[in-house]
Amino acid sequence: MNVIAPWLIWALAVAVVILAMAMLLHMVVRALSRTRSERQREMDGLVLASLQSGAQADELVLRLQKSNGDLSRRALVHALRTLGEPYFQFVSYVYDRLNLSTQAMRDLRSYRWMRRAEAALELGAFRRPEVLADGLALLRDPQPEVRMAAARALSDLGSPQAVRALLESIPLATRWAISDMVDLVRVFGEAAGPELLATLAQSPVRQARLAAIEALGEIAHLPAYAVILPFLADPDMEFRVTATRALGRLGG
Repeated sequence: MNVIAPWLIWALAVAVVILAMAMLLHMVVRALSRTRSERQREMDGLVLASLQSGAQADELVLRLQKSNGDLSRRALVHALRTLGEPYFQFVSYVYDRLNLSTQAMRDLRSYRWMRRAEAALELGAFRRPEVLADGLALLRDPQPEVRMAAARALSDLGSPQAVRALLESIPLATRWAISDMVDLVRVFGEAAGPELLATLAQSPVRQARLAAIEALGEIAHLPAYAVILPFLADPDMEFRVTATRALGRLGG
C-alpha cells in the first residue's frame, strides 16, 4: 500500500492555508473598496444637495472640514463637472478655503498613476495656473491615462502657451487622435491662433502640424489662410486633404 510522504501532507496543508488567506484578503479588499465607493457617493450627494439647496459656502466648508480630504476633493470636482459654470465661483471658493490644491499638487508626483491622473483633472477643472508646468511634464508620462488627463487639464486651464505641447503629444497621426486633440485645443478659441501658426511653422512633429492646420480651420483663424494655402500642393496627401478641409472652413 502506498504511503503519502509526510512532507507532501505538510505541503498540501500549507497550500490550502495560503489559498484560504488569499481568498479572505480578496474578500476584505472588495468590502473596503465597496465601502469607499459608498462613502464617495454619499459625499457627492451631500455636496450636490448643499449647492442646489442654496447653502452658504462657509457652511459647506465647515461640513467638509470634518470629512476625508480625498472624498471632499472628488465630490467638489464631481459637483463642478455636474453643475457647470454657474457654480464655478462658489465651488472654487470652497476648494480654496479647504486648501485642497496643496495635496493635489503633491499627487501630481505620486508613484501611483491613478493619483497623478486624478490630480491633473482636479487642478484643471479648477483652472489652477500652478498645474501648467507639471501638466506639460505629464504629457510625457509613461501611463497613457495620465497623458490624457494632463491634456484635458491643460485644455481646461485655457493657456494658449500649452497648445504646441498638446499637439506634439499626439501619439500617432491617426484621424481620431488628431480630432480628439483638436477638440481640446478648440476651447482656446481665437487666442490659440498665434501658437497654432508657430506650431505649423516650427514643429518637427508631423501629427502636430496636421493638427495645427485642422485646428486653425476649426477656430476660423483668418490670418492662417495664406499660410495653409501652399499645403494644397504638398507631396503628402494627408496634408493636402487636411489643408483643403481647413481652407473650406476659412471660406476658401
